Amino acid sequence: MKLAWAIFALLQAQYATPCCDHRPFNCGGKMKISSIFQCDGIRQCPNNAVKFHYAYEHDEGDHVCVSTPYLRYEELTIRAQSTYNGSVLLSWSSQYSPSVRFKGELRRWIADVENVYLAGYLLYGSSDHHTFTKTFPVNVTEYSPPDLKRWTLYEIVVRPYYTSDGNAQPVYKVGKAAYVVFRSEAAAPSVPAYAELISVGQWEVVIKVGDPTDWNGEPAGYRVRWEALEDSSEKDEDYISIPKERSVDDNSTIITVYLVPGMRYRLNISAQNNGHRNEIFNSSELEIEAFTVPLEPVHLTAYALGSHDVLVSWRASGFVEYFEVTACDEKCDFAANDSSPSLPSTERIDKDESAESPQKKDSLPDLFGKSRYLRSDDVLINVNGSHVKSSVHSYTIENLIPSSKRYIRVRSCCKDKCTPGITTQVFTRPEQPVFFKVENVSMTAFAVQINPSTYNRFQVRYCNKYSSCKTLFTSGQATVSNLTPNSTYDVEFREGLKDVNGNVVLGPAARTRVSTLSLASCTHHITSPAGIITSPHYPDIYPNGVICSWLITTAVGEKINLVFEDFDLEYSSMCENDKLSVYDGYDSDAPLLATLCGYQALPISSSSSQLYMVFESDGELREKGFNVTHSTSCGGRVLASGFNEQRIYSHAKYGEKRITLTITTANGSYKRRLVVCGCAL
Repeated sequence: MKLAWAIFALLQAQYATPCCDHRPFNCGGKMKISSIFQCDGIRQCPNNAVKFHYAYEHDEGDHVCVSTPYLRYEELTIRAQSTYNGSVLLSWSSQYSPSVRFKGELRRWIADVENVYLAGYLLYGSSDHHTFTKTFPVNVTEYSPPDLKRWTLYEIVVRPYYTSDGNAQPVYKVGKAAYVVFRSEAAAPSVPAYAELISVGQWEVVIKVGDPTDWNGEPAGYRVRWEALEDSSEKDEDYISIPKERSVDDNSTIITVYLVPGMRYRLNISAQNNGHRNEIFNSSELEIEAFTVPLEPVHLTAYALGSHDVLVSWRASGFVEYFEVTACDEKCDFAANDSSPSLPSTERIDKDESAESPQKKDSLPDLFGKSRYLRSDDVLINVNGSHVKSSVHSYTIENLIPSSKRYIRVRSCCKDKCTPGITTQVFTRPEQPVFFKVENVSMTAFAVQINPSTYNRFQVRYCNKYSSCKTLFTSGQATVSNLTPNSTYDVEFREGLKDVNGNVVLGPAARTRVSTLSLASCTHHITSPAGIITSPHYPDIYPNGVICSWLITTAVGEKINLVFEDFDLEYSSMCENDKLSVYDGYDSDAPLLATLCGYQALPISSSSSQLYMVFESDGELREKGFNVTHSTSCGGRVLASGFNEQRIYSHAKYGEKRITLTITTANGSYKRRLVVCGCAL
């Protein structure tokens, strides 16, 4: 027996090919068999395929395979079980099998009896992408192979190996193999390889999506999420399955997404696969931007506002990023200028801004010159559509040739895609200036007179630097009132029309400047014992930018009382805007009794026979003003001057009332308090 092992060791040293791994066994010539069938006790290689100069070269050679009795009685089985972490647990065991003579059992040329012991197990794993080999001792019967490629078909082969003493040795023989075939767990696919925008329409975009590099599962389809860039509420998602009829060699999918016309979108595309137990996995998202072509505008109208100006008005029938407005004469070929607009002034302007701001004659590029009329194929402007659904837009085209026929085209656009557009025609009017005059200018008002025109509605807009602009509409004449005295106003006059929505739209402005007259006198000296003082224009609102003063004086030995019947000034926490200041004396250098603003004021009394009031208004808010009653009463402070005798008289109207007088000198060195009873002292 020892001699047999020595001979086997000698032969093993010459045997360079590893035994029983994942590679097929070469019977000789071109015939190969799976390594699983090697050493299973049944000859697989035909006799004519075996090279007989070495008997061990067939698949059951006893230089590799353990003797037949070991093959008969030990049946090895292996199973694969998925784990929660995405790996697989391999476990194997041997079971006793009754002695059954194999069909085609071979008899070896050396005595088919040997004394060996089970030393452990050899495990081989293979797939199209991955192979591995492991050796285990007898007491290890399970293994979780790491780093398996996801969703890959693996063949696992395990077989016992034997040595002379049951310990691991470089010389061994192997027994019958057990094998299992399983597919590894699925995982999220990699991100789609690319997303290419194929075409855009009014209602859909078509995208070509490249398959991910690793599906890591059964390919299922693509999930698409989208959201409008200008309107976050416009969002949705869809799932697109991979077509069953798609070619095996085709690694892309055509996706059609249905969207709202005229909007820009952000699309997020992820690949989706299926795994065991109907699990679904999604890849990371690939983000692209796309847009849809807007719908054509509708209700296009054009009105000649004068000799050179045309008001164009239209309605958007859906969401639009911007509109291209083009003017052309009757010889113009619109198709010729679609690709390259000749006017470089294509910056987008806000619709509201264009409606509020006066149209400037120098708004065209300087290269045209001030006297240059527009060419027949000029693209005038790109008007911002603001992405507002079904909005009404208008724009005034300037510098057109007088008394000419013009074609106006408006196209809806998003990014670089525009609709064919709709057109209308208009005739510009002959040269004719707009006449108006300003008359009857006063401190707080002026009148405007506009000569008769083909239009019967005009806008008058007036502004000054201290207040917000005001606007009024007139049919030809109007009076502008409630102005600030001694102020300058910029005045604009515009002819008005009604657009397709019934709203008034305006033509270009004619401008002038008006200065109101100065306030004749707002300085008052009151000597009457009682009366009423009101703010300017009371009970109407007081003007801006006024300063009015009232000095109230009465007889020595009397004081002045104020009672506010009505009080309404602009409120501020420190009365720094509109205010009424009351001083206890002759002017603003006297002690301050009160600074008043807001909506109510308490009664005030002076300490002497003089009281000074100053009312100031700024250029902001205006209110109703005030109504105050002033009266006199006996008492108060009396100033003694010089060394001569001075007499103080009480008025007979006070009768026998007790009155308190305080006599002081200018420097305060003498002070005397007297109580008198309605008679002369």
